[in-house]
Amino acid sequence: MVLQKLEQFEELILPRIIGNATFKRAISLQIFTEPRLAEKFHTLTVGTIATAKSDMALELSKVVMGSQYTGKRVTPKGMFDALTFANDSLLFADELDKINKQVREQMLEVMQSQQAKEDKHNKHFTHSARTNVAAFCNPRGYVLNDDTPIIHQIPFHLPLVSRFHFFLAVKPVDPDFYPDIAAGLSRMNMEDDNTRRRKLAEYIIRVKQACPEVSISEQLARKIGMFVKTVREMSPMKEVISPRLIEGLLSATKARARMNLKTTVSLDDWLYVRKIVDELYL
Repeated sequence: MVLQKLEQFEELILPRIIGNATFKRAISLQIFTEPRLAEKFHTLTVGTIATAKSDMALELSKVVMGSQYTGKRVTPKGMFDALTFANDSLLFADELDKINKQVREQMLEVMQSQQAKEDKHNKHFTHSARTNVAAFCNPRGYVLNDDTPIIHQIPFHLPLVSRFHFFLAVKPVDPDFYPDIAAGLSRMNMEDDNTRRRKLAEYIIRVKQACPEVSISEQLARKIGMFVKTVREMSPMKEVISPRLIEGLLSATKARARMNLKTTVSLDDWLYVRKIVDELYL
């Protein structure tokens, strides 16, 4: 059977999350990255309290095969296990602002090196942890301020923040949508939800099998590098813009091509990703 592109993937994967289109588009790109092929792409989602961030993290972890979920009570051993078990997949790290600093530092190291270190029986071991991180946290003061750049509202120091490629804001739902939310909750069916998740998980696997490696031309890669140079000059968040962002954009653009069932990146794939970057950084 020929694989057909699944339109509006982001709406199907998070059907009860209303609005927040940029977040959905970005997180969908991350889902289709291939960490085993050195496609490094980390996201940090920041949102006012009661914006369903935990629901998002749990939902996503249920449809990405091989992924792991951690919450605020994760221990260093638990984080080590999650990072290594999610090798070649994704880690959904919920409530990052509430976990122990030592655990955050542990995650920071893996995000850069893609390896997890373990001391056991007075010996040092290194384990593969080619893991892309999708972390979620509250902002300082628990309420996002639209007038302040998002990175200045994140409760972490710059070395950790700079490891992320995209900083995604999650906004509260407009009260006008409350009737739609109530109607959706009334139709909730666990069996239907499980069927939807299973179909999505199978689709993601099939896409990655159909387009395992995606190439990008040097000409387009240079165009992306020049764009990042321009963004750094113009963005109010220039302190986190470095060659790491180029790395993330190359991975995100390959993921977009993969979502379109292609093995070569086109200009349209890059323009799709560029629009997201414009919204996030400019």
